[in-house]
Amino acid sequence: MWRLARRGGTVRQIHSIDIDRTGDRIILRIAGGGFLHRMVRITVGTLVEIATGRRPPDDIPAILASKDRKRAGYTAPAAGLALVGVRYGNFDSEQAS
Repeated sequence: MWRLARRGGTVRQIHSIDIDRTGDRIILRIAGGGFLHRMVRITVGTLVEIATGRRPPDDIPAILASKDRKRAGYTAPAAGLALVGVRYGNFDSEQAS
């Protein structure tokens, strides 16, 4: 389980990251107990850097341990990213529709 920290000691847990590719489309699903401002975009930017060979996958534990935003990848643009659903307790917005 990954933990990302921010100033003030705010910590969020990522429970899972799933990546699927269908043709030219890459679907990335990130599940967690909550998200900080730009947290998903920073995660996506870091994963893009790994996927394109600009950084090794082994960098992730050191990035998280450092708690230093500057060690992570770039902030991916919001274009193309979408919030698919929200779950709280027994509520699941994907099932509510």
